[in-house]
Amino acid sequence: LEERCRRIEAALHTINTALRQEADRRPGESLVGSTVAVLVVDGGEAAGLWVGDSRIYLLRAEALFQLTRDHSYAAELGVTGPHGHALTRAIGSTDDLRVDGFIMPIEVDDTLLVCSDGVTKALDAACIVDLLAEPIEGLADRLLARAVVHGGRDDMTAVVVRIEARPAGGEET
Repeated sequence: LEERCRRIEAALHTINTALRQEADRRPGESLVGSTVAVLVVDGGEAAGLWVGDSRIYLLRAEALFQLTRDHSYAAELGVTGPHGHALTRAIGSTDDLRVDGFIMPIEVDDTLLVCSDGVTKALDAACIVDLLAEPIEGLADRLLARAVVHGGRDDMTAVVVRIEARPAGGEET
C-alpha cells in the first residue's frame, strides 16, 4: 500500500508540472489548478492523499471523522471571513507541490466518503451522517442531489465506499 501511495504521489507531481506548464502558456489568465483527494483501499487498510480542501471522511459506528485537513487559510491559520476559505495548496498553484497523506486500518461496515468542498459547503455533518447510513446503492448520487437541494453552488463530486467484508490474504478490495 505504501508503494502504491508513492506512485500516486508521483503521478500528482507529474500532473502538477503539466498544470504549471499550461498556466505558463496562458499569461494573464486565472490559475490553472485543482484540489484532489485520493482513496486507496487494500485488504484491511485505507490510504488517503490530498491537496486542497477536497475531503475524505470515515463513518464508523455512527460517528463521522474527517480524515483530511483542509489546506485553507481558515484551517491552517484560523483566518475567518471572506478570505478564510482561500486555499493554501492546490495542484497547479505552485512548483513546490506538498501532498498530505495517511494510512489507517479499516473495519467491516466502515463507510468512506471522498468529496469536493461543494458537498461539504452545502451539507452539515449531521446530514452527511444520515445519508452515509443509507444503503450503498446510488448513495453518491443521493448525496449530490441533497447537496444541490441545500443550495450547493460549487462543483460537487462524491465517491462512497462501504467495507462489507475483509478479503482473505490481503487481496485488494
